[in-house]
Amino acid sequence: LPPMALSEDTVVEARFTPADVTLTYDLGPCGTFTQGGAPTIAVTATPDAPFAGAPAFAESDDWHFESWSPALPASVPWTNATFTATYVPKALRVIHVVPEGEVPAGSDGSGSSWANARSDLAGAYADAGRYRGEVWLKTGTYEPAGSMLPRSNVAIRGGFAGDETSADQADPAANPTVIDGKSAVSAFLYTGQATNCVVQGVTIKRFVNTAIRLTGASTLELRD
Repeated sequence: LPPMALSEDTVVEARFTPADVTLTYDLGPCGTFTQGGAPTIAVTATPDAPFAGAPAFAESDDWHFESWSPALPASVPWTNATFTATYVPKALRVIHVVPEGEVPAGSDGSGSSWANARSDLAGAYADAGRYRGEVWLKTGTYEPAGSMLPRSNVAIRGGFAGDETSADQADPAANPTVIDGKSAVSAFLYTGQATNCVVQGVTIKRFVNTAIRLTGASTLELRD
């Protein structure tokens, strides 16, 4: 403005366009981006603009994509950011569980083997349901603190002595496995839609309402 146009109450407003930021996405081994065919990609975006989502990608044959870490925001951040994929293997995952008080000394709590067995049945079942998996239960009694949400493509198998390496080695008659609601828990698996659920080699007893309740187009296989 020319000097003559200014007065004591003149308000001058200046607007600046912020510099673009770089958003980096890293899939690791779980896939490649459609553009470029690489597991990582960097894109530029305007800060505070609506977030457009991650670029399209194809999942690998061996790993299943779960989510981005950190979670994708609603708007573009004001600084450069990197989003890393979280993923699990597509191969069948077996989680080994033992009764409370029987976790082996030195176990890392992952459930990846009997030596690393864990005792939290509900947590193991949820972990197995991240893609597809099985929960192997060592002989004994398990007392869930509450009902568990049914998970698709997950099997709960009992009848293990605690040294088996394949599911067909389980012997429920020799190694009885009991899931006991103690007349205090509504149901063992309740309530939700899930497919390809398997419960084998366990005795389920003393749940208040029902042992298992699934909804919708669910499928459940019960085996001795």
